[in-house]
Amino acid sequence: MNDPPSRADLEQLLRDERALRMRAEARASEQTAKADTWRTRAEERSARIETIKAGAGRRTWPWRRRRPQPVVQAKPRASAEKKLGPARVAAVRVTTALDDSHESLVSAFATQPLVSGPAALAEADLVIGDVASLTTLPPEVQTRFAEWLDTPARQPLILISSDGDRIDDALARRAAAVLASGDAIPDGTRTGTVDPVFDPAIDNPIGSTTPRPGTVDRLDHDGVTSVRDGDTLVGIEQFDGTLHHRPWVIEAMARGVPTTPDRLDFSDPTAVSRAAAAARRWAYRNHTPTQRASQLLALAGVSARNPSPTVAAILVSMRPDEAARAITMLATQTHRPFSVVVGMHGVSATPMLRDAVGRLPADIPVTSLEIPGDLTLGEALNRAIAASSAEILAKIDDDDYYGPSHIEDGVHALEYSAVGIVGKGAQFTYVEEPDVTVLRRKREEETLLGGSPTGATMMFRRAVWERVGFPHRPRQVDVLFTAAARRNGVAVYGNSRWEFCYVRKSAGHTWTADPTTFLTGSDTAWTGFQPERTVVPSLPDSHWNA
Repeated sequence: MNDPPSRADLEQLLRDERALRMRAEARASEQTAKADTWRTRAEERSARIETIKAGAGRRTWPWRRRRPQPVVQAKPRASAEKKLGPARVAAVRVTTALDDSHESLVSAFATQPLVSGPAALAEADLVIGDVASLTTLPPEVQTRFAEWLDTPARQPLILISSDGDRIDDALARRAAAVLASGDAIPDGTRTGTVDPVFDPAIDNPIGSTTPRPGTVDRLDHDGVTSVRDGDTLVGIEQFDGTLHHRPWVIEAMARGVPTTPDRLDFSDPTAVSRAAAAARRWAYRNHTPTQRASQLLALAGVSARNPSPTVAAILVSMRPDEAARAITMLATQTHRPFSVVVGMHGVSATPMLRDAVGRLPADIPVTSLEIPGDLTLGEALNRAIAASSAEILAKIDDDDYYGPSHIEDGVHALEYSAVGIVGKGAQFTYVEEPDVTVLRRKREEETLLGGSPTGATMMFRRAVWERVGFPHRPRQVDVLFTAAARRNGVAVYGNSRWEFCYVRKSAGHTWTADPTTFLTGSDTAWTGFQPERTVVPSLPDSHWNA
C-alpha cells in the first residue's frame, strides 16, 4: 500500500499548481492585450478610410498660410487626449489587497484592481500592508491575518513601513519575523520602506520659477532650504541627500522647481532652467505611480513589464555617413525600452553606417531599410514607422545634435502634458555663419503650442500617426503633419529647451533660409559650436529600500 502524501509534498504540489496557473494567466493576458491592440488599430484605420471617402474632392491640406494660433498655458490633463495613451503597469493583471490608508500605495496601484476587507486575503494575488496599520485592525481581522500568515502556499506579501523600522505591535512584530525568516514564504516576499509618489495629472510643469528681484526668502526646515517668493516655492537647495522620503519635495521637483545641493543663483536664468530640468527628470525617473507599482510587484516576485513606453527613433536619410553620426548619438540615449529604425532613402548603406549600427548596445534593437528614392520624404517616413511597433515615435534628423536624455525627457513631457505630440518650441540653434549658438523662441517652453515644434524633435504617440500619417510631400511634412493632427483634436506641447541643438550650416538643407532668419529675435547663448552645453546632467537616482 502506498503511503499517504506528506504535508511537505502537498505544499509543494500547491506551489507548483499556483506557478502553472500564474504562467497560464500571463500568457492569456499577453495574447488578449495584443488582440485588443490590433483590433483598436483596425478600427482606427477603418474610421480614417471612411473620413477620407467622405471628404473626397475637398482639399486635405492647408494651402494658404493661416494666422498662428495663440500660445496658451498648459492645463492639467486634457481629457480629449486620454484615449491616446492609457496607463499600463503590468502585462499580468494582479488583484491586489491593499491597506488603503497608505496614500502612496493607493496612487501607485491606480491601474490595478484592488480588493479590501477581510475577504481580501482570500481573493488577492498580492497583499500589501503597512506595519503601522496592523495595530488598528479589528481583533477578528487580526486573528484572520495571523492564521493567514501561517498558511502554506499563500499569496505573496509585502509589509512596508512608513515611519522607519519601528514596530510596536505584537502582530506586526510577528509578521515581520515570519517574513524575515524566509520560512513558508513563496515567491520571495520582502519587507521594507516605501517611497512616496506624486500625481502627474496635477504636478506638471509650472513655467518660469524666476523670482522677482529682491523678494527671495530662504527657510530651513525638514533638512531642506526652501526658497520662496512670497507664498510661491521657487527653489530647493542645500538638502541632506534623503529627498526621496519627502513627498512635498518630490511634488515640487515634478513641477520643475529648480533643485540643487548648492545655493541657487537666480541672477543666472540659464542655470535655474537647467536645475529645473534636472529636478523634473529626477522625479519622473524615480517616483511615478507606475514605477512604484512595478517595483512592488517585482519585489513580490510577480511578473511585471517595464512601465516605460516603448520608443522608436525614426531616422530617414539620404546621407549615410551623416546618419552614422546620428546613430552614434542615439546609442547613448538613457530611455528604455528603445529601438532604432534606419531608412536609407534612395541610397545604400556605407561601411561607416554599418559599423555605427553594429556598435549599438545589445538592448537597442535596430531595423534597417532601403527605401526607393522615387518616394517622397513623407512616404519614406511612413514606411519607416510602419516597420516598428513602438508606442511612441521620435523623429530624428541626421545633422542635428541630440543629448543622451533627449528621448527620456520627451517621454516624460508626453506623460505630464497628456497631449499627442511634443517637441522643442524653445531651442538652441547653431548658425555656421557667423559661428554662434543662439536660443530661439525662448517663451515657447513647457507650454502648449499654437504652431509646430521643431520637426527634428517631434515625438508623438503611435495613435496620432495612425490617425493622420505623414503627407506624401517632399518637404514641410512636419508642419503639415502637426496641422492635420491638430484638426483631429490632438494638442501639441513644447517641452524644455535642453538636450538638443539644431545645426544650421551654410548649405545642404532642404529649407533654404538666410542666417538672419535664425538670429533675429534670438538670444546669444555662446560662441561657436558647443552642443554639449545643452546637456543637463541627471541628479543621483533615489534608492529603493528593500
